[in-house]
Amino acid sequence: MLAKQYLLVGLMLLILSVVVESEDKPHTRVIPREIPVVSVGETQQTALPDCEADSDVNNDGIALSVADMIHLLRYLSGEEGYEIPIPYKADLNADCMIDYLDFEVYNDYFEFGLAAFGPYGGFPPLTCCDPDLTLGACCVGDTCKALNPYNCDLFGGEYHGDGTWCDSSLCDSCYGQKPGDLNEDGVINAPDLVYFVDWWFASGPEPPNMSNADVDGNCCIDTTDIGYLSDYLFIGGPAPVECTCLEPFFCDCIPGNCNFDLPFNVGDVVYLIAYVFNGGPFPGPYQICSADANCDCAPNVGDAVYLISWIFKGGPPPCTCCEWRESCGSPLYK
Repeated sequence: MLAKQYLLVGLMLLILSVVVESEDKPHTRVIPREIPVVSVGETQQTALPDCEADSDVNNDGIALSVADMIHLLRYLSGEEGYEIPIPYKADLNADCMIDYLDFEVYNDYFEFGLAAFGPYGGFPPLTCCDPDLTLGACCVGDTCKALNPYNCDLFGGEYHGDGTWCDSSLCDSCYGQKPGDLNEDGVINAPDLVYFVDWWFASGPEPPNMSNADVDGNCCIDTTDIGYLSDYLFIGGPAPVECTCLEPFFCDCIPGNCNFDLPFNVGDVVYLIAYVFNGGPFPGPYQICSADANCDCAPNVGDAVYLISWIFKGGPPPCTCCEWRESCGSPLYK
């Protein structure tokens, strides 16, 4: 009986010595990943394991809540009154920055649970205590995200500056476009064709949105677009495209129209022959393109033959300005 009491006392002393020894040693945490080094601007900032990004974004004592997710989204949208009281708590991907990528971790959490934090060392991720709060609108394709400029560049996006915010039009290349509606009255009809012809041939006002003149959607505006719009309106041709380039190339050369008097006629052939063989004046207004009916990038007797075949024998018509540009390059040479 006495031996059992001695044994019990011995065990208690052993347990007490272990507790005392553990209290003398500093508490440490095993990090299941390497501490990442992330680039912030032109400097390198090491994500020291100082602070836990516990996702309590609004600092109400409840982590990983829908309220935290909404608070972060409103912060990223630039809404007043939705600052982050303790910024590191919102750095859920542990990159020492607070931006839309952290919100995406929230999305993953509500779909996959705590497994969403696996790539960032588990929950809560360890990050630097003073994350970079630089933020702005970043266009990645047609999608706008509030990102740190470093992360925007990482994704190949276009950064619109610190403190800019995403809206419906910023990254949507088709926003405000309606090819064919040159006068922007909301309807594609005959007045648009009149507007086009007046602008092109009579120095009328140019379209408020140049994209709306690229009716066929090839990112190049020439007389072909006039014909395309006319065919759509009057003979049931294909409809104008729904979206095109933001800044289509304006191509006002008319290959083969050597004397620039439209329509094409034998006068263009005579003018071209005089230029090629008799040192006559340059075809105009573009010295190369205006005379190059067959788009071989050189005005010569072949263009005269091409025009004669088209005018008198029903051969193929001269190439368009956009075709000439594609074959011969730009700018066009006056």
